[in-house]
Amino acid sequence: YAKWVKDVTVQIFNESEELDELTVENGSSIDLSQYAPVKTGYTLSGWTDGENDYPAAAKVTVYEDTVFTAMWIRNNYTVEVMDGEEKLGSWQIAYGENFTFDAPAKTGFDFVALYTDETLTQKAELPYAITANTVLYAKYEKQTFTVTLVYGEGDRQSKTVEYGETFNPPAAEKEGYVFGGWYKDEALTQRAESFEVTQD
Repeated sequence: YAKWVKDVTVQIFNESEELDELTVENGSSIDLSQYAPVKTGYTLSGWTDGENDYPAAAKVTVYEDTVFTAMWIRNNYTVEVMDGEEKLGSWQIAYGENFTFDAPAKTGFDFVALYTDETLTQKAELPYAITANTVLYAKYEKQTFTVTLVYGEGDRQSKTVEYGETFNPPAAEKEGYVFGGWYKDEALTQRAESFEVTQD
């Protein structure tokens, strides 16, 4: 008596791309580990035949025409923001998603922008699309303040000074008078010989 074994067709797909088509005997084992499809920003999680899901390296016995299609998991990437040696934060962002940044306040400084390089020459436009693990670098600039020297009624001079800078008021001259120093208040009670500038 003759024994007949029906052939079955097996197709392997990565989304709409056919990777392989096989004609095998009914009951054959298909080694899916030999297929290594690639999808940018995603990791192969396994295969599906429409009814059952299988690991990426599965060996599956087929008894009928079968189509295996790749399944994918979108990658998450780490985004870090640095301010010099200080890490301002770390985030997990899915591939293709946009990263936005709320700069933390820094006393005496204004946030300028984020950059992709430590030398702060390549500006990162926000929102910034994430496609890999990323380190961004924050740029802050010192605030400037105005120190006003009041020599007398209607006679004053202004100087621009950076935050944290030590200001040494210059000696003043007035014909017929001896200069008695500088003060921070009109009542002349708070001496200002040398001071750190933190405000106007």
